[in-house]
Amino acid sequence: MRRRSGWVPEGPEQIEYGLLWVRKLVVGEDGTARTSGFLLIGWLEQLRDAGFPDPPAWSEYRAIVDALVLSDYAGARDLQQRDE
Repeated sequence: MRRRSGWVPEGPEQIEYGLLWVRKLVVGEDGTARTSGFLLIGWLEQLRDAGFPDPPAWSEYRAIVDALVLSDYAGARDLQQRDE
């Protein structure tokens, strides 16, 4: 996905773009989570329950969830196990 000045993604592209951005902020080079914030796990859970992410964004979603599990954030393992 290429970003253009003044361009705002819509629909599934917005989710893909958002997950990419969140991954860059949250997931460290070692694969663990630098932070979770107050609402991240709940937001990821809502995305999953709503039928997102679409396949192009699935790897971003999984990387974020896996990093949260590695860093032992509450609720992350339950979210990960829903997809196993």
